[in-house]
Amino acid sequence: MSKFEKWQLIINECKSSTLTQAAFCQREGIKLSTLHYWIRVVKKSAEPASLISKENTPDRFIKIPTVSTSFPEKDQKADVSIGCVKVTIPTCHVAALHISLHQAGVLHDQA
Repeated sequence: MSKFEKWQLIINECKSSTLTQAAFCQREGIKLSTLHYWIRVVKKSAEPASLISKENTPDRFIKIPTVSTSFPEKDQKADVSIGCVKVTIPTCHVAALHISLHQAGVLHDQA
């Protein structure tokens, strides 16, 4: 069992106990600051932004093709949310955005 997995179990046990974090740490012989550190580490690994794997998109942008249109919907806007990122774009660009994100692999479950 990795250190990360061990701390996931400890954090889950702490959450399911009726004790405060301080009392739980005292009972288990753990420093409260250490528990807080691992809570942040475990939480960070579970954030929606982690859906974009580092191997698929290492410090790069995804190119979104531009669409030129004279249709009235060019002035209409759409809110697009992916994980913790929210952008507002013209509705005529939504399909191109979706295709580009799909091709980049960021719309797939990384599990």
